[in-house]
Amino acid sequence: MISKLKIASLILLAALLVAIPLYLQSSLAGEKPSLPYDEYMKNQNRASSFDDNLKALAKAAETAPNDIATWKKFANALANKVYSSEDSTNQGNVIELIDALRHILDLDPNDPETLISMANINYNFQVFDKAAEFFDRYLKINKDDHLSRATYGSALSFLGQFDSAEKELLYVIAKEPSFFLARANLAITYALSGDKDLAKKTAAEAKRYAKDEQTRARFDSFLEEILNPKPQTEVATDKAPTSPVDPSLAGIEADIRGNPVAGPKFVFAKKQAEGVLELNFANFPMKGMPPFAKEKFFASIRESISRNNLSEIQKVTFVDHATNETMDILSLK
Repeated sequence: MISKLKIASLILLAALLVAIPLYLQSSLAGEKPSLPYDEYMKNQNRASSFDDNLKALAKAAETAPNDIATWKKFANALANKVYSSEDSTNQGNVIELIDALRHILDLDPNDPETLISMANINYNFQVFDKAAEFFDRYLKINKDDHLSRATYGSALSFLGQFDSAEKELLYVIAKEPSFFLARANLAITYALSGDKDLAKKTAAEAKRYAKDEQTRARFDSFLEEILNPKPQTEVATDKAPTSPVDPSLAGIEADIRGNPVAGPKFVFAKKQAEGVLELNFANFPMKGMPPFAKEKFFASIRESISRNNLSEIQKVTFVDHATNETMDILSLK
């Protein structure tokens, strides 16, 4: 099961993209479902996308809720489908796969195959805190999986835990000096932490171990985006704020800028009509966020509003700064 459920990460690794997910939309992310994924939606999805084998495996799993082997067979077959190019945008199957993995972990919280599968799925969807949690649990069992530890280090760096990330990546490099991914992730960690000189030095060392010129070129391109990001106001300079930030919104602005995914895309916040907060983003693929990732993001906004004493806010609108298009609305009523 483990090899199948790591396919997505391995495919991305081959192109160096797994090391730098902040600049990607996940290949698994599709359009936001129009209805909650309830039993009706599950049945509809299965009817349209499951073949006879998957239907049989799903039925067998549901009739044997305590049989880990049966659930693993179902999860393995579903993972094959989820990670196939033909099915890469089907969120229903992704949600089913995550539910199946959660069920297995309910039965055996320390199953290493399922832990690493959950780690990689969350990492690919840029839910880095959950990815780090599952990587940590898995690596306590399989400490010598250097590929997973290198990806764990990357997740920590995107959470801003630079010292911990450096520790994990240096450990891998000490064990495997020629492991390009670990060296590349270490350079990215230094770049994200703001140490440009050390990032460039580490990157130069890493490129000696890249498998080909294409890999080196992609690495250079991604690192350049981190070291020298384009000013966000270039997206629409005529719409950039010309007055100081509303002091009452300084707290929530700081919270959003601290988000490893949304922060680099955030432009500013402003109050609109009474009870309405508008959050502007540049090139933020909100429509492509999977449901659970979006709910996690919304939860962070709710928490920030509460923590910053903005009880008057009843609705939050998410606006594309360049087009002024409303991408989504969060109701707090």
